[in-house]
Amino acid sequence: MCGIAGAAWVNPSHRLSQSELHRMTDALAHRGPDGRGVRWKEYANGCGFALGHRRLAIIDVANGHQPMSNVSDTVHVTFNGEIYNYLELRSALEQLGYGFQTDSDTETIVYAYEAYGENFVEHLRGMFAIGLWDSRLQKLILARDRLGEKPLVFCHDPGRLIFASEIKALQRIPGVGSQLRPASIDQYLRFGYVPHPWTAYEGVEKLPPGHIGVYQNGSWSVRQYWKPNLVTNDQISFDDASQRLKQSMEEAIRLQMRSDVPMGAFLSGGMDSSVVAGLMQQHASSPIQTFKASFLGDSSQEDQQARQIAKRFGTEHRQLNSEIDAVDSLEKLVNCFDEPFADSSAVATYHLCSWTSAHVRVIMTGDGGDEILGGYARYRTVDRLRTFEHLPHPLKRVLTGPWVDLIPAFHPEGRLGKLKHRMKVLRQAPNSRYVHWLSLFSRYQRESLYHSDFLENCDFQETDQFLEGIMSPYAKERPGIRAMRADLHNYLPCDILAKVDITSMAHGLEGRSPFLDHKLVEAVCEFPYKVLHQAGLVKPLLGKTFSSFISPAMMRRPKIGFGMPARIWQQPRFLTLVNDLLRNPDSFCANYVRSDVIDTMLREHSSGYINHGERLWSLAFLESWGNRFTDMARRSEDTSSGLDRSISVTTIPD
Repeated sequence: MCGIAGAAWVNPSHRLSQSELHRMTDALAHRGPDGRGVRWKEYANGCGFALGHRRLAIIDVANGHQPMSNVSDTVHVTFNGEIYNYLELRSALEQLGYGFQTDSDTETIVYAYEAYGENFVEHLRGMFAIGLWDSRLQKLILARDRLGEKPLVFCHDPGRLIFASEIKALQRIPGVGSQLRPASIDQYLRFGYVPHPWTAYEGVEKLPPGHIGVYQNGSWSVRQYWKPNLVTNDQISFDDASQRLKQSMEEAIRLQMRSDVPMGAFLSGGMDSSVVAGLMQQHASSPIQTFKASFLGDSSQEDQQARQIAKRFGTEHRQLNSEIDAVDSLEKLVNCFDEPFADSSAVATYHLCSWTSAHVRVIMTGDGGDEILGGYARYRTVDRLRTFEHLPHPLKRVLTGPWVDLIPAFHPEGRLGKLKHRMKVLRQAPNSRYVHWLSLFSRYQRESLYHSDFLENCDFQETDQFLEGIMSPYAKERPGIRAMRADLHNYLPCDILAKVDITSMAHGLEGRSPFLDHKLVEAVCEFPYKVLHQAGLVKPLLGKTFSSFISPAMMRRPKIGFGMPARIWQQPRFLTLVNDLLRNPDSFCANYVRSDVIDTMLREHSSGYINHGERLWSLAFLESWGNRFTDMARRSEDTSSGLDRSISVTTIPD
């Protein structure tokens, strides 16, 4: 788990200087507090490369320094993540004649590339963002793991390509990431984040999950290397699915427990974390450490459940009870995230990671369980509506006709208001319907929110087609499956995994997600919807497969998200914050959104008429981020005076 940065260029006029490489690695110091390494080389033909690394030592603590090279010094790698099958891969490579100098997982990447070329990524089982330089072919390769657990951003300028774990490292280079991409404002207010491959900045992109990029002779190309068959197989029975899930999950846990430093697990009291913690304890020779956080004043059934589960498993359980101030947390999160990020659960995750990092360096999470096993209620809702699609078209037109617009919605969250909203949503196609439900601000709300000049330049169709395009390959699947695939490709990597990576790495903590082992995902995604859903139960396949860890009562209890309590949004400090930020006529948001609409939202929220807490938080984050990051030229100034002079640059000889 680390921070990586680097570049390749085709002539000296586009080189990344050694001092710029230092500044980039400095910007990633929080991701790797255990050391820094760099490699820099310029060849006689003017081509060159630079690789930087900040290390969080997990495997082979003494010898796993990066960038790492092969024996002939022709292949060089900087790598963020963990290769869980590195022992098996090492054995296979040794049989091919490759010798190893360290016990690190990084070295397996070096020789896997030598053995398999660009197909080396297909042999890696883990989470990773990789920058690899082949000096023989003068080629830079970037690769990102299949599910998007590790981030990788880049900027392709004429004559060079620059990459890093985080945008803030790119912004240490003058002119890179200094201009806002206006379309990202609408994307953010639609999704709550800026989805890949876009970012909030002109000229800066995210490498999508499961993709590899090659830069050679000034040319840059990207291709998808992981194209799994995510189509369901109706012939798979519940018992067959249960057996495959059990085998795949136990193997994922066994592989991901490889570590040379202390590790633990988040134990929320929910189903996913209970399975992870239970399997970890079964594979451990001593009690594992488990962690749970809750907010003071919010008695939670999951708190008690977590304590009971920990006692039954025999873990060393710790529970954090604290009162978290959303106002103080906002500035901390804006400092961590390089783009606007609306998911308020980042507040709780940030503090949980901060506290946990004092005890362990690796933490297992239950992330991904909901997206692959149908844990969200919205999957069941969208699937139930498939019966509507089977009605005769004349009847559907009658049910969603003009009479719906005449329903008096005195209160948007009252019964009539919800009925009116749902009937209007039914007018949309199934895929569009799900896109609508995922929106932070619906299309109608955004059309009302924006200034006319900004509205004219918004391409709503592009934003709609992005998510609908993800769902289209699964047109023959049930709506519930299509919704799950949409989240697997978009919501999971862009929101959940981005949140965990940023907040954990801010505290030198590595997060691992056994549910996202790609072989497990490939197996589970073949399971038909009938196996994943049973009336009245949440994730019945998971619960019945691991019944020794999960009680029947847990399967009947609705999912409880890990986020900010609703009462936070009515705290005077929060209301003062949003008033001060959003009612300022010179605010960043004032360039895009109408002040009268903001005033209406604030009045409705303060009076308790409508809970706009999450939307106001998203606008407050956007405002704080905009104030800090729009003038990127200011952040490109020389910061070399703060360099760690104890780190030397290794220049590779000709």
